[in-house]
Amino acid sequence: MPAKFRLGIDIGGNDIKFGATNLEADKILLPDLVKRPSLSAEGPQRTIRQTLDGIKDILISLRGQWPDVATIAVTVPCPCTSDGVIIEATNLGTPETKKLWQAPFGELLAAEVRKVAQVSIPVFACNDANAAGQDDDFARYGQSTSPRTNFFITTGTGLGGCILVNGAVFFGRGQSGELGHVKPAVPAQYAARFAADPNPPCGCGGRQCVEARASLKGLMRRLEWALGRGGISFIEQDLNGRGEELNGNVLAQLSARFLESPQSAA
Repeated sequence: MPAKFRLGIDIGGNDIKFGATNLEADKILLPDLVKRPSLSAEGPQRTIRQTLDGIKDILISLRGQWPDVATIAVTVPCPCTSDGVIIEATNLGTPETKKLWQAPFGELLAAEVRKVAQVSIPVFACNDANAAGQDDDFARYGQSTSPRTNFFITTGTGLGGCILVNGAVFFGRGQSGELGHVKPAVPAQYAARFAADPNPPCGCGGRQCVEARASLKGLMRRLEWALGRGGISFIEQDLNGRGEELNGNVLAQLSARFLESPQSAA
């Protein structure tokens, strides 16, 4: 029996999204993505079980069976090698489970799929920003082999990016090409603003990464500072120096929103 569709799965720090396309990957088969809260903090094996449950829900929605699945593509918010091995669990797991994520997640998932489905289905895992970058490049250039170099950046829980050369992701050594983990210096004119947080820690274990400042996690940390005594005092002085005043109503609304949901406030 020939396969009928392809599955795509995006594993994030906050949720897991499931979708499906036809074999040509030019038609989305479900009007809405299937979403599940991420349990990545509990490690890859728990996430694999959760992923299998999500795939079963997709099959029910499509009135399909496991043999109908041609391929499964999985994206993760972590630096990966060209063959899908997670190098560093920057945005998955906890300090206790991060090491468990340094594994060939695609191979692990394929093995579990084989046990459950009783058929072998190709599974490939890659970095989410690499996948998004390739999709953007394909939308612009199709299968053209014309010489080109593109940079792609995406933000979310973390900050991802990739370098594409002639339509293919450029993989360097280790995390080279991971634009979210570049460590630029703070411009001198903004040094005072970051004096209280000059070396923010990043999920990769390093400090001063772009992701540590410009991602959702970084913005949440900056908001926490801005709504504290030191942050409010600095903002008031900065505004006064420009002949402006701090809007107390806006500050109160933002504080209430932050207490309710830091992510929404950021």
